[in-house]
Amino acid sequence: WDVTLLSGMEIDGYDALNPFYLLIDDPSDSKSIMGCWRILPTTGPYMLKDTFPELCEEQIPEAEDVWELSRFAVQAKERTSMQFSDTARHAIREIVAFGVNQKLHSYVTVTTVGVERMLRKLGIRTDRLGRPQQIGVENAVALRISLGEETCAALELK
Repeated sequence: WDVTLLSGMEIDGYDALNPFYLLIDDPSDSKSIMGCWRILPTTGPYMLKDTFPELCEEQIPEAEDVWELSRFAVQAKERTSMQFSDTARHAIREIVAFGVNQKLHSYVTVTTVGVERMLRKLGIRTDRLGRPQQIGVENAVALRISLGEETCAALELK
C-alpha cells in the first residue's frame, strides 16, 4: 500500500495520534536505530479499523486490552530466508514483553501471509480475523496475536 514519505521517512495520520514506539538501538552505533514498531490502542482510530476494515470478517477489535501493531521495520544487516533475523526476533520478544507488562490480552496487525507463517514458526499464537486479500502487490491478512502462555513460552518470557 502507498505510504507518504516526508524527508525520507514514512508518515501517516496515525503518527499524529500519540502512539507508542518501540525503537531498537544499534549496539554498534549509538546514533542509529536498527528497527521499530508503532503501537496504538484499538479504542481510538487505528489502521486495521479505519484503513483496512475489509480484512476483518468478524467484529473489528476495540478494547482496552487489545492494541494494534504497525510500522514494524528492521534494518536488513543479516541475510535470512523465510525466517526472522536475530534483530527481528529480539523486537518481537520485546513487543510481546511490553504488551504483557501493560496487561494486554492481544495485539492486532495487518501483515503479509509470509510474516504470518514466520510468526507461527516461532510458536506465536495467531488467529486470522479474515481471509487474506491482495492489497497492492502483497497478500495481506489481519491477525490477532495472543499474548497468552503459548506465545510467552515460545519466546521464553515468564
